[in-house]
Amino acid sequence: MQTSSPKVSSAVILAAGRGRRLGSHTNNLPKPLLRVLGKPILDYILSNLSYVGVNRVLLIVGYLSEHIRSAYSYDSKYGLNISFAEQTELNGTGAATLLSRKFVGSEPFFLGWGDSLATENEYGKLFQTFKQKQPEALMMLNYVNNTQGGAEVDFQNGRIISIKEKPEEPN
Repeated sequence: MQTSSPKVSSAVILAAGRGRRLGSHTNNLPKPLLRVLGKPILDYILSNLSYVGVNRVLLIVGYLSEHIRSAYSYDSKYGLNISFAEQTELNGTGAATLLSRKFVGSEPFFLGWGDSLATENEYGKLFQTFKQKQPEALMMLNYVNNTQGGAEVDFQNGRIISIKEKPEEPN
């Protein structure tokens, strides 16, 4: 009996953070709603998820969450069924991800950040790689010169062995 490759039809987007490094730009607007070329960052993410076949999205919101809820509460943007979970204590990526347990169940899902831009092509390659290789996890990373602006990721034999968010000392 041949098993079919898993389809990723659900996504969790972490969009709860304050965006302190952006200064006054996020005083009255959450970072995922900042505009790039006339559209909120979150619109690019949702459009790309729809492009690769995702149909359900959970937005983990926190800081100024009412703005995100208002912008996406009609739950059909880009043909996606959109739900929300509130991260009341901003205590990291892991804690935010745990809020999605009931939403994703035991099915494969996409986990992304509400401020990470990538192209449709990059999403397509990521989802194709997942379908072909069926790994336990797959992560799209962007190289930065200064890890203090993002995360320090350590690899061993092509596998991620640690991730340190916004390290105090750049690597």
